Amino acid sequence: PLSHTQPWGGDVWRHVAVEQILLEEKIHPPVLWGSGVKTREIFGKQIPEALIIPHKYAYGQLWATTVMLARTLQIDLLALNRWLMTVIWSLVMPLILFRIGGMLFGSWRRGLLLAALSVISFPLQALGALSLPVSLGHITFLFVLMLWLQYLRDRAPLQAAIVVLLGIFMFFGYSLHALLLWLIIFISSMVRFVG
Repeated sequence: PLSHTQPWGGDVWRHVAVEQILLEEKIHPPVLWGSGVKTREIFGKQIPEALIIPHKYAYGQLWATTVMLARTLQIDLLALNRWLMTVIWSLVMPLILFRIGGMLFGSWRRGLLLAALSVISFPLQALGALSLPVSLGHITFLFVLMLWLQYLRDRAPLQAAIVVLLGIFMFFGYSLHALLLWLIIFISSMVRFVG
């Protein structure tokens, strides 16, 4: 954001346009309910298109966050898209990586090494500089992974319930993150069960 006066990247502009439509309380198809619902027949059943076009709900997490913040805080969408991921990424990502590193390495001091990755690795810097759904998806994935690692350490049933609930909700973000999370949960549960 310091090098550009406007949000950078073509995808960001596409998301800003949709967010503006949503901010004006207009419909951006496909929708799940209301007058604009379109359906497709699958195995003889009418299914709303919104459930079979995954990119709409994959983007929904960022769109909803941006629109709610813009409406609540009365911030311009361009300014919000310019700074949102930069601020969230720079504050949240080092903390999440620090917690994950502390649990994986058994030392909070060693956890600092993992936290340092958020400023060293260029792909991580680039993801943190652009307000894109995948950037928010990475933060969500790592946050829920951190909660799962804490569950494996502490074995609190409430912790497992929270991870399962968030893991299900993650399918309404980037589904690859959700699949990876569930694969990690499955493998770690099998290792724990066998071992």
